[in-house]
Amino acid sequence: MRTFLAFSLVLVLCATLFFLAPHHRRTADPFRPRTLAGMYWDLVGDIPELLENGNLLFLMLAVAGLTISFYPAILVLMVRFLAPVRSGGGIFLVAGVAGLAGALANFIAMIALDMNLSFGSGSSTKDQTAFIVLIPLFQSAFALASIAIGASVTCANLAQRILVTL
Repeated sequence: MRTFLAFSLVLVLCATLFFLAPHHRRTADPFRPRTLAGMYWDLVGDIPELLENGNLLFLMLAVAGLTISFYPAILVLMVRFLAPVRSGGGIFLVAGVAGLAGALANFIAMIALDMNLSFGSGSSTKDQTAFIVLIPLFQSAFALASIAIGASVTCANLAQRILVTL
């Protein structure tokens, strides 16, 4: 029951940050995406073009960014059901490293969203919200926790104890 409650709370937080938290304020262009969900929705239409042009690395970073958006909730389940002290340490390490890459990809995508690369002008930071930093920090914290859990039996046991006592 405690695992379900922790999973539910973290999942709601992840969904809120993904679907509702605007990393930029609305400006004159109402069609620009202002949430991670909007960014990834726009990316879905560009997938055939990405595959044609051989941008597989960009597509893999996008998948990592999408995955890290909900990885905190997945990590709760992994800590509960994949006991890292037995055999799951490697998956926590790999997921954590991929999560760091995804958090960085999300941050770069949010920054690049409003960049104007035309001659003589740059990006404007006046319409950015605190979520432009909070979202990647939240994602990076869970990615680093995953790496610590995979690398250290002590951290894995501590994570399981925290999850059980919630």
